[in-house]
Order: sequence, then C-alpha cells, then structure tokens
Amino acid sequence: MKLISYLLLIATGSASVMAAETEAERHAISVLQSSAPLAQKEAACLRLKEAGTASSVPYLTNLLADESLAQWALDVLETLPGPEAGDALLAALPRVSGKTQAGVIHALGLRRDARAVTDLAALLAASEEMLAVTAARALGRVANHEALEALQTARAGAGGRKRGFINDALLAAAEQLLAEGQRDAAVIVYESLRSADETPLVRMAAFRGVLTCGPDEPRTSLVLAALTGQDDSERWAAIQFVREGPGTAATVAIADSLDRVPADAQLALIEALRQRNDPAVAEAMSRLVRHGDSSVRTAALKALGELGSEREVALLAGVAASTTGEERSAARAALVSLHRGDVLTTMLSEMGRAPSETKVELVQAMARRVERGAVPALLRLAGEADEQVALAATQALEKLADDSHRQQLLGLLVQSATPARREAAVEAFVAAGLRSRQPQTFSTAALESLTGASTDARCALLSAAGQIGGPGVLEALRLALLEDDSRLVETALRTLADHAGDEARPDLLRFALTAKRESQRAIALDGYWRLVEAMQQQSSSDRLAAVQSGLGAARTPAERKLGLARLAELRIPAALELAETFRGDTTVRAEAEVACLQIASRLEAAHMEEAVSALRKLAESAENPRVRNESRSLLTALETHRDYLSPWLVSGPYRQAGKEAQQLFEVAFAPESDAARTEWRPLPGGASLANYWLADLASVVGGDHCVVYLKTTVFSPKEQTVLLEIGSDDGVKLWINGDLIHANNAVRGFTAGEDKAKGMLKEGWNEFLMKITQHTLGCAAAVRVRAADGGALTGLRTSVTR
Repeated sequence: MKLISYLLLIATGSASVMAAETEAERHAISVLQSSAPLAQKEAACLRLKEAGTASSVPYLTNLLADESLAQWALDVLETLPGPEAGDALLAALPRVSGKTQAGVIHALGLRRDARAVTDLAALLAASEEMLAVTAARALGRVANHEALEALQTARAGAGGRKRGFINDALLAAAEQLLAEGQRDAAVIVYESLRSADETPLVRMAAFRGVLTCGPDEPRTSLVLAALTGQDDSERWAAIQFVREGPGTAATVAIADSLDRVPADAQLALIEALRQRNDPAVAEAMSRLVRHGDSSVRTAALKALGELGSEREVALLAGVAASTTGEERSAARAALVSLHRGDVLTTMLSEMGRAPSETKVELVQAMARRVERGAVPALLRLAGEADEQVALAATQALEKLADDSHRQQLLGLLVQSATPARREAAVEAFVAAGLRSRQPQTFSTAALESLTGASTDARCALLSAAGQIGGPGVLEALRLALLEDDSRLVETALRTLADHAGDEARPDLLRFALTAKRESQRAIALDGYWRLVEAMQQQSSSDRLAAVQSGLGAARTPAERKLGLARLAELRIPAALELAETFRGDTTVRAEAEVACLQIASRLEAAHMEEAVSALRKLAESAENPRVRNESRSLLTALETHRDYLSPWLVSGPYRQAGKEAQQLFEVAFAPESDAARTEWRPLPGGASLANYWLADLASVVGGDHCVVYLKTTVFSPKEQTVLLEIGSDDGVKLWINGDLIHANNAVRGFTAGEDKAKGMLKEGWNEFLMKITQHTLGCAAAVRVRAADGGALTGLRTSVTR
C-alpha cells in the first residue's frame, strides 16, 4: 500500500516537488484536512516525512484516531525534528490503545525520548504482551540510567517469556551504550545477565558483550577462564570470540590452553584459531598432533596445513608415514599446503635422515606440490637401493621432469634393476616426452639407445618410443617383430596395438596370419580387434573389410566372438550377410544370432527387405529365446508401420533473420521455388529399424525457428485416390507431383496421423515434397499412405533414387 501511495505521490507531485518545503508542507496538510481518498492522504504523509516541520504535528496527531492512517502518521512523527513531535506522542500515549498505542511506544523509543521512561516503565506490566514487549524495546533504545533501572526492576520479578523480552531489551541497551563509548555502563548491564539462572543463549550473549567491552589483557584472562571453566555457555561464547579477538600474544595464550579445554570444545577452538590465520599457534597445534585423540589430531593437522611452516615438515611427514585413514590424509594435505618458510629446502634436508616410509611421504609431497627444484634430488633417489624410495622418486619425476632431464631419465630407464622400477622409469620418460615441445627428441633418444642394451632395456625403450611416437618409431616396432626374443616381439605387438594407431592394423593382421607361437598370434589378433573397434570414423565398407580379414585369421571361438562383436556394430546388409554365415558354427552361434539381430534392427529403411528376411529367420529358429522374442517384437512393429513413407531426402535448414517458424511457413525457399538448384542429402535413419517410419529432424534443424524440406518418390501400380495420415512437429505442407495437398501452420508436438488429407496418385512414380517448420524443442514428421477408405494398400514402393 505504501508503494502505491509513493507512486501516487510521484505522479501527482510534478510541479510541487520543486517547490519550497513550506509550500510542500502546506499542500500536504491541506490534503490531510480534506475529504481526499485514502491513497492521497497516505501520499501526503510520505511528503511530510521529507518536508514536515513542527507545523505538521497537530494534523498528524489528529490522524492517530484513524486506524487506517495512524501508522502513516507515526512513521512521520517518529523522525520529525524538534520536541513538538515528542510532546505530541507523550500526550497521545494514554489516549490511544491497541496497535496504535504500540506504535506510539515504538516511536518514542526510536526518538530515545527520556521523558517517556516513567510511562514506558509502567507499561512493562501491561496485560497485553504486545504493549509490554514494545515498551521493553523502547526502554532498551532509550538506554539511560532510569530506563535501565526500570528494566532491571521489572526483570527481577519476571519469568518465562516476559523475562526473555526484557533480557533482549537489556542486551540491546548494552549494545547501544557500547556504540556510544559508554563501555563501563555496558559492562554493568552485560554482567547482570551472566547469572546462572539465565538461559544459555542470554549468558552467551552477555559474556560476549563483556569480552567486547574489555581491554586486551583482562579480556584474554576472561577468555582463558571461560575456555577451561565449567560454564558451557561462556565457553562457546569465548570460542566464537576467538575468531576475531586481537593480538598474537592472546592467540598464543589461548592456543596454549587447548589441552585443558574439554574434548567436545577442542575441535571448535582449533577451527576458530585456524580462522585467525595466525602462525603463532602452530606450536600448540603440533603438541595436539602428538598427544590429542584421533579427531583432535586430524583437526590440528588440517590447521597446520594453513598455519604451519617448514618447522612442521618432519612432524607432518612422520604422521603421514605412521598413520592411516583421515589422519594420514590430513597430514598429506598439510604437507602440500605448507607455504611459510623454505619448505622445499627443509624437505630435502629431512630426506637425509628420515626412515624409508617417511622419505616416501616427502617425495610424494614434493610431487603434489609441483616442486620442480626437487628434480636433481629425485634423480639421485631414483637410483637408491631402497626399492620403495626409488619407486616413489621415479613416480614423482613423472610429474616434475622436463626436457632438460631427458638423458638422466633415459639412463634410469636403461639401468633400472627391477621390473617395477623399469615400468616407473618408462612412465616418467614418456610423461616428460609428451610434455615436451619436441617430443620426437625423446623417442629418437630411446631408439638410439637400443643398440647394445639388454633385452629388458630394449623392451622398455621400444615401449617408451611407441607411446611418444615420432619418426622411425613404427619402423623400429616392425623390425622388432622379426626378432627371435619373444619378449621383444610381444612388447612390439602390444605397443603397436596400444599406441601406433590404425597404421599398425595391417602389421598385426599379417603377424596373426603367420605367427608360429600361438601366444604371440593371440596377442596380435587381440590388438587387431581393438584397432578395428577404433575405426568408428571410417566407412562401413572399410570396417567390414577389416572385420572379414580378422575373422579369416581367427582360429579360436574366443577370437571369432571378438570379430562378431565388431561386426554387430555395422549397419549395412553385407555385414548382416556375413554374420548369418556364422549361425552354422555351433561354437559361436549364440554370438552370431545376437550380431544378426543387432545389424538387422539398425539397417536403414532402404534395406527393409533384407532386415525382414533376417528377422524372420531369427524369429523362427534362433536358439536364444531373447533373440527370438526381440525379433518377433521388431517384426510386429514393422508390420504396424509398413505403410509409412521411408526413406527421405532432406534439404535445409532454411532461415530468415527476424522471422519465426509461423512466419517462415509462407516463405517459399529453394525446394519450392527453384527445385533444380536445391541440394538434397539422405536423411539419417534412426538408431532402430522399429523407428524407420519416423523422420526425426532434431539433428537436422540445428536450432529453433527454421524450416526443412523432405522429398521421396512413391510408386503406385495404378492411378488411385489415397488417404494421407500426417504427423508433424511443428507445421507442415505436403505436395504430391507439385500439387499442394495439405497445409497446417501449427506449433505442436508430434502425434502420428494427427492430420488427414486426400490425394491422387498417378500410375508409376509420384514425387512427395514436404515442408516442416521448426519452432522450438523437437522436430519430426511422418506420412502414412492408406486406401481412400482407410484400408491397407498393396503394391506401393518408396525410393529416393528415382
């Protein structure tokens, strides 16, 4: 209501807004005295809030008798300058009642009118709680000696809710006194509220107030006493105060009390000290790490990550090495987070005297901290006799080493004494190489080191070079296939499959066809099938040729099953034909049936005949019940939609700037106006043959507010009238042989057969052209051709190649 009145004030005040205050005041008073509507009088009060003087007081006071305007008048009187408004409010106090009297009390409190204290004190005993509460709050705002005395007197005999709102008023008064610089007076009020018979919340607020008022030294003593004392309320207030309490000395003293604080409060105090971000508490946190219980130790470790320095390195590394679970995680995280002092130098120094487990933790911390300055030390550690430390150092080098360390990493790789070290060295060398701006320098160095190296080292070098790639790598791997050493051959095979890409596929196939060792042949063919699986972006014919070749090399059922799994990913009739040849192989018949079902169900609609033939065979004779049932379900779905038109060619999308779908409906784009220059492309089929009948255009439209066109040709054995059942999302136009048969400029979701239309088919081939508008969200269309009486038709064929 106030907003309406304010808008009215703006609307009606145009010329007078710029007038002098006295003129604005006179105008507002005249409105208040008139029979103007309520909204205008509310607007006049708003004007007086800004322009009113003592002259307005009598008129505003008169409004206190009007319930609809009393609050508007009080809003002005509570802030009006001069004693006249206060006099009027004091005079009105005993003459009004209910909400208006509460409003007068509130206004006197806001004005902090000390003359009202006696009357307000009397109202503390009012039977109406609303009046008593408002009076207490008003006295709290006045906050002089008499007001405080009145509140304390009333509090002494009060209980329950009344004592609660009086306590709130006293807390507000103390806060007011503190804001005015009357600290001693505020402390007296706060101290009076710390008595044991008060609620915990009141005692907490009161003690916090005392802490806020006091000087640093006594305040620190109070905090320490509360932290270690028996009063839970004051303890939690002290913990809350710790977050912003001043001074490093106070921080240290408080932190030193941690071990004397009850266990349930230690965690909160640790967090409060952490939030102070004062490193002076690190020593106290370190003591807790050594002597606290598990949860306290974990909290202290987390705090040390932010507050500690290089002095805590040994402690944190030792804890990380000797504990488990949350403590270990916290210690490790703290080692990573340390940022005060020369942490790296201290870590490196500790490495010289720490036990193996601690060394490992330090090495891992340096890696997580990305301490590239640690690389020289890590290279030395990687050659240590201690396997655990050497592995950790080598794994850290994987993250930290760069081009400048290529030769040292190569030396580690060649000289590694154990398989685990060698594997870690390969990973470090490869990671540095792949980070390098010239990765081929790494692979070249690896290949150059092959000569004279041990078999283990040659395997590692080939693997590393293969993972990095570069000139000469593929040829080196091919040459390794000719070696007599089985380990070299198998390393080369695995590296070709894992890292050489499709270029290695023929090599793996040739090896699988000619290998003398069965184990190596199996490795080669397994790698070959993985590369075939990665041919997703190649043509279906190339993928089919690869599968055929792989199946030709397969000797075991397991290998043929891998081939059938790759075959099932294809969507061409030739793949279906090949899969059917394996149904006679009892060792893979189940997999062959699944492959046939998957291929048939995903063939394009143009290959409906082949799909239906395969599905019927499966429905009749598949050994797998699931395959039989799915084939029958798919055949039923195909029969249900057999008279829908498919496949289609598509053109578009077409757009015009500033036009939405329904406007584009009437725009004749190229397929309508210049058919000879229109570019058409096959509409992609759905993921399942069961949806062949639906032209899903979502992947075609590429956004909102456009049109696309669909085209196909339908063969009719005779001239005949047909019923067309059309569904579209959104609008649709349909032409047959150039004649507009149906138009519906709709915005809607797809429903099959929602529109009906009659059309004439000539004997032979008929061209169907359809325009679909795209508003928002999905886009699709479907056309079903039935006999004029709604029955099924025979002899119709659809083609996009005519």
